[in-house]
Amino acid sequence: MNTHRLILLAVMLSTAISCKKEQVPNPNVVYEQVNMRIRAAEKKTITLDIDRNGTPDYQFFFELNASDTGDHQNVLVNPIGLNSARMEAPNDNNYLNAGELIAQRPSSITSEQLGENGLWGSDFATLAIRHTAISGKVTYTGDWASSKPQFMAIRLMVDGAAHFGWVKIGFNKSTEEITVYDYAWNREANAQIRVGLTSF
Repeated sequence: MNTHRLILLAVMLSTAISCKKEQVPNPNVVYEQVNMRIRAAEKKTITLDIDRNGTPDYQFFFELNASDTGDHQNVLVNPIGLNSARMEAPNDNNYLNAGELIAQRPSSITSEQLGENGLWGSDFATLAIRHTAISGKVTYTGDWASSKPQFMAIRLMVDGAAHFGWVKIGFNKSTEEITVYDYAWNREANAQIRVGLTSF
């Protein structure tokens, strides 16, 4: 009798372990794959109209500036209008006083609540900066300086209400390219969204 119970228990455990939780699509989440890429030398921008209302919401671009310490190739995002992104406070030492964009962890929650770090900023923000010192030494700063794709948290204003989302962006140091891979946003006002996911 005990052997029968042990076998039954083993079958139940193996079934429970092998079952995976399926992602349930959220009907309020709008997902778009874009795969747009620009190089620093092209002097172009990537413009996203995330809510598809005919008005740009975010622009990504490169801008080169110089200071008494050397040249600085800035990889920037510009939230347009009342739209914003999660970033650090504006920095007077950066080009356009840009704050640093804060990369979000996959599956983290994006909502009005920011926790301890950052703010919802509508000003320019840097993804990464290539610093070339007068001596020729090259260094990089910013959350995208590692050259691996990262997620940007966004707060999109639609008809006066906040809608939260994410944009997946890559910066390749070798080729000096920005790639915007995809994005998602929640059509339900003030509702949270999980970074990198389109499900509940």
